[in-house]
Amino acid sequence: MELSQTENQVQGIAHLCDDKFGIALYDISGSITDGTMIINGTPKQASEGGILGETTIIAELKQDGSLASRWETTIGSAGTVRLYPHNYEEKFSKTAEPEQIYNKIVPIGSVRLFKKDVNALFNIIEKDFSEGRLIVTYMQRSNEVTRFATDFVSNLDDIEELRSLKIFIQEPEAPGINKMVTVDFFERDSSSVRVSGINESWVVGKAESINKEIANYQNKVVTNYRRCGLRKPN
Repeated sequence: MELSQTENQVQGIAHLCDDKFGIALYDISGSITDGTMIINGTPKQASEGGILGETTIIAELKQDGSLASRWETTIGSAGTVRLYPHNYEEKFSKTAEPEQIYNKIVPIGSVRLFKKDVNALFNIIEKDFSEGRLIVTYMQRSNEVTRFATDFVSNLDDIEELRSLKIFIQEPEAPGINKMVTVDFFERDSSSVRVSGINESWVVGKAESINKEIANYQNKVVTNYRRCGLRKPN
């Protein structure tokens, strides 16, 4: 894909080569708003017998210059793709290892969550992660259970009470280094939000945004006097 940018507008051409469907060319144009790029593609050339549809790509610009994208066409095909700059490998081969990994720990108090609150919290935690999957660990009938967040939410009505809950997500941020978020809710011990990464501003901002969301569900009276953990209401 070749792109040129004028202010917040982009245009260019996309070259696609598929083992089965051959070569395709698209004229592309779109706009950038708050780090999100929306691109529309119009078929320009297709292999003999090939059928192409109008394409829409929604891409998020990442810190390493890559684009994490979702795409769909008017003929029903869709998927995800990660696009990297032409000098991506050269950039990382010449870039020194990060001098420091930043960590931010924010203590949290007593929390009471309903199902809609769990979904909202998961959405806040997952934001900025395009590859990692959110994982949830909790105790059920004296056994520790670990599930993907989507499965956890689907079966949340079957869980009568939660006395602990761990939410975790990570993905590569630099060669050999992952950025990660861990949120621990405990009934007796100290609950906390932990964020780690090589970008200090992201680490601090991510921790504060999660803490701000959790503050909406805190029992401030209980928080001032004792750590009561997480309970699902009857």
